[in-house]
Amino acid sequence: MNHTQDKPLSRAKVTIFGAGHLGIDLVGGVVSTYLLFFYTDVLGLPAAAAGIILLATKIWDAVNDPMMGAVVDSTRTRWGKFRPYLFAGAVGMAVFYSLTFFSIPTDNITLKIAWAAVTYTLASMSFTLFDVPIWGMVPSITKNSKDRDRLITALRTATSIAYLVVGTITLPMVYFFGGGDTITHQQNGFFRLMLLMGVIVVITGWLVPLTFKEKVNIEPETVKFSERLKSLFMNKPALIMLAVEFMAFMGIMLSQSASVYYVINSMGRPDLVSIYMFVIMGGVLLGIQGSNFVVKKLGRYKATSGAAIVCIITAILGFLFKGNLPIVFITALIFGLGTGLPEVTIGSMLADTADYMDWKKGIRTDGIIFSMQSLVIKLTGAFASGIIGVALGMFGYDGAAEIQSTSAIACIDFVRFGFPIIVYILMLLIMRFYKLDEKTMTQIQKELAEREQ
Repeated sequence: MNHTQDKPLSRAKVTIFGAGHLGIDLVGGVVSTYLLFFYTDVLGLPAAAAGIILLATKIWDAVNDPMMGAVVDSTRTRWGKFRPYLFAGAVGMAVFYSLTFFSIPTDNITLKIAWAAVTYTLASMSFTLFDVPIWGMVPSITKNSKDRDRLITALRTATSIAYLVVGTITLPMVYFFGGGDTITHQQNGFFRLMLLMGVIVVITGWLVPLTFKEKVNIEPETVKFSERLKSLFMNKPALIMLAVEFMAFMGIMLSQSASVYYVINSMGRPDLVSIYMFVIMGGVLLGIQGSNFVVKKLGRYKATSGAAIVCIITAILGFLFKGNLPIVFITALIFGLGTGLPEVTIGSMLADTADYMDWKKGIRTDGIIFSMQSLVIKLTGAFASGIIGVALGMFGYDGAAEIQSTSAIACIDFVRFGFPIIVYILMLLIMRFYKLDEKTMTQIQKELAEREQ
């Protein structure tokens, strides 16, 4: 790999790179926030069955994602190793996410469960086909660490903007496209909305492969899948950061997936769902945008740890003062800030672990590392929805009931606040084992550059 300095990327190119992820984030936002709700309250699946579907689908991802990373790392084409998959993945997502939100016209619960499982699995595979290459492409575009941070910030900014839009307009758009708010109207509305988002996925998804070329020649020699996988498990910093990312995104996904249930049932204010989601995702966007400033002051490690502490404190306050609307919204905003910052810092530290492995063993594993990141993000979304679905089923949640039981409300409150507190505490404990600070990485990159001279 060539480690000489690159010229800084233009702002326009960084913006285009982030925009390339916007479509996938729009559908991803609908899935993480509303898919469980769609399954239980619109499609009519039992809550436990819906949760199990989301969990079971990710069992295949545990195999599929690392395989995809290895395939990407081994790909050699005239268009590069990443770009061909971006074209195909965008089309696959457009098709299968639309079908995921199609209400199959039958009252047979078994058929509905089968339809949901198959379509969501295919949609998730299409997600992998796109997401692994676009993240793995970052180190191949530039070796400049600041530009890598800018590219990752652009991707995370696209995610936060998309989730902000999704959280705010999804239900109003569903009602608009469906022509009303009855179950039948919502069934039509969700499907038509996802068809529109599918078009956006293709348009935005093709921006990156049409605009960028892979300038950095990463490891031209052939390395077997088994060797790449072995190198991942030898990469202790990467494993630590993947564990940290799992906890960070579990906190995000649990709070987001439970928020719709929390506002509708616990707060008793379905009219505030869009506003509440707007506030949280607005905080996430601000956290992402402010991440570079905070990192300059504190460094990545301290910034990430501090963000976790902020999330813990605001979750505690949100739980204690849930009847106080000003405090509810202020804590939601600050919680969003805390969840947004690590989305950038963790991704940057993962990119560092690829350089670390190159320095230590001479093997580039960008694809497989970022395939594991894709797997982690999908697993957290599935686990979050699965945990919520199973827990709601155990505590008597009934999607058709206008008023939920006391036990169901207590369950919703704990999932919205209690679980995130637990996972952010675990995140802080795991962070203590990460040793690749800025000084160490500067030395590693210096030695890599000297090897190429």
